[in-house]
Amino acid sequence: MKTVYPQIVTSADMLKSTIQLEQLIQKLKQNNAGAAAITNSRLYGLLPFWHALHAQQIKAVLGLTVNVQLETGIVSLVLYAKDNNGYENLLKISSSIETREITVLPKRWLEAYKNGLIAVYKGESSTELELLSELQMIFGNGQFYLAIERPNGKKMEHEETIIQYSEQLTIPITAFHMSRYIEKEDAFAYEVLNAMDQSLKMNDHTRLKPSTDSLHILSSEEWSEWFFDAPSWIENTERMLNSCN
Repeated sequence: MKTVYPQIVTSADMLKSTIQLEQLIQKLKQNNAGAAAITNSRLYGLLPFWHALHAQQIKAVLGLTVNVQLETGIVSLVLYAKDNNGYENLLKISSSIETREITVLPKRWLEAYKNGLIAVYKGESSTELELLSELQMIFGNGQFYLAIERPNGKKMEHEETIIQYSEQLTIPITAFHMSRYIEKEDAFAYEVLNAMDQSLKMNDHTRLKPSTDSLHILSSEEWSEWFFDAPSWIENTERMLNSCN
């Protein structure tokens, strides 16, 4: 079975990742990857990513991670280009954020550029049903997915609540894992990079540390072990990525 990678941030996203494209390709080939998505906070490095994966017959999915101001608050979304129209809209969103020097995308812009896009929202302890309903109203069925993360394979306390919301609103769940470095041993190097991103020294007590030390490229065995009781989430993730062309 091919392995899929829904959230990969590369070093083209300044100070957000240590992943170099050449190393990534080697790792994806080693892990028998069938599809992988680039989800930087800007569309930097997107075309080299696509061409490198395409050359290795790995499906490349183009995505973007954005913060959006909704009626119910600010949320982080991963947006994927489902087709050429979606790709053009990703370009418009990224360009709007960069040229206007904003960090949060207004809801009206998201609504204007939603065509051809698939959105994924990772459930959090603070997630409310109203927020998910608002996102579902924007994207509609088939274009909006929930996601659940299991850092180091550990179930989060809010997981059952997210599952209940998913069932209430009939929103499919995908497996979420954001990769910011290749190997688990690279966690410290990324932490140093993250401190630089905050313009702080490592010994500064105000520094925000990464939430987990497992932001590496998962092996197929890790995917299976971490989500052993939810194979449908991995199937939904694969189906979602394969729907992007």
